[in-house]
Amino acid sequence: MESIFPPLVALLLAAVYFYRWASTPATPTPTLLKTTPPESQANPEQTVTKEPDLPTDWLTSPAIFELEKRAIFSKQWLPLALTPLFTKPGTYITSTPAGIPLFLIKSKDGQIRAFHNVCRHRAYPVTRPGRESGCSTVLSCRYHGWSYDSYGKLIKAPKFDGVQGFEKSANGLFGVRVNVSGGVVWANLSTGVEGGEPDMKKDETANGLGVDVGGSAWVGGGRLEGVFNWKMARETRTLPSRQCSFIQTVLGSFLWQRESKPRSAFLFPNMFLFTMPSSQDWISLNILPLSERTTSVRYDLCSSSPEKANEEGSRALLSSLEERIKTLISELETKCQSGNSNFTSRLSELDIESSNKQARILDYLKEHFRLEKIHGEEIYPAKREPRIHKRYEQAEQLCKELECIGGGSDGLNSLAW
Repeated sequence: MESIFPPLVALLLAAVYFYRWASTPATPTPTLLKTTPPESQANPEQTVTKEPDLPTDWLTSPAIFELEKRAIFSKQWLPLALTPLFTKPGTYITSTPAGIPLFLIKSKDGQIRAFHNVCRHRAYPVTRPGRESGCSTVLSCRYHGWSYDSYGKLIKAPKFDGVQGFEKSANGLFGVRVNVSGGVVWANLSTGVEGGEPDMKKDETANGLGVDVGGSAWVGGGRLEGVFNWKMARETRTLPSRQCSFIQTVLGSFLWQRESKPRSAFLFPNMFLFTMPSSQDWISLNILPLSERTTSVRYDLCSSSPEKANEEGSRALLSSLEERIKTLISELETKCQSGNSNFTSRLSELDIESSNKQARILDYLKEHFRLEKIHGEEIYPAKREPRIHKRYEQAEQLCKELECIGGGSDGLNSLAW
């Protein structure tokens, strides 16, 4: 009979091996974790860091901007203006969120309305080109003279009167949904009918500002443009003694800000409101992208005491505000020219407040992107379909044959929103 000692020893060694293997804790599969590069792994104290939540091209990608255009600026409620700016019927203000031309106007009935700033005939602007604001109850396209009233109705179409098949009532301006809340004018470009009012969070109202926004008087303001991504206004800026955002820097530029902390409100995704301590004045900053690298900054100074709106101190404050914003825009443009690597490294410098704002933008983009993947195509919530009205096409053709107007493509075909 062969000795059984060798098999028993082998069995005992196998049992010890499996016991040690089973008692060793399993290493989790990394998801958002990354280790140090191979060349540094000789260090016994290996470091583990969290992968950035934001894409590395968050501030430079044309594709991300186009997604923002579809997911946010043509879909969500946008704070575009303040009621104190609309002093009388016919007052209008132009706005171009994500490159989409709009204008807001106070109609004769006192209501504020919004329209696509595109003539229904040849897609030319109906407000005067180059003018950011004005006052007129009749707006005329300077291409062929089509005119619209403050309600967006077509009231004049030269050389089309009497043309069979042409109806003025079917060729008014394309309207945009508007909601006025707490002195702030919100607009929604989506063609959907769901959601009649903005679904705002507590930090998205002007109530916490401590002033009557709607009852204030407009002192003055303007609009400046800069070559930087609009989301950079929310990032942290490194200063010698502290870190702060574009908005916080504006606040800190006034010496009396040290006396007390100003009240502020952020209206997602693009408007900031804040008061000026020791003053009856308050400020609105409206930051809107024109492209992935170009941003519009509209600044407005208002006074909660209308009788003091034109005092010398308010005018001096307005001048100081404008100069400070010009300086900050110049600084952001310099950073924009410094290269993508700087953009990427700064994402890790965001403070909690700025990070939350960036994360919310990212959430909207992910949600809309998932919707597009389900449908298998890009979705443009604010898109207007080209005109398919056969009677209009017949009238247009007849007018061409009569040599009333020149040729050209229908203006609606240029609306790619």
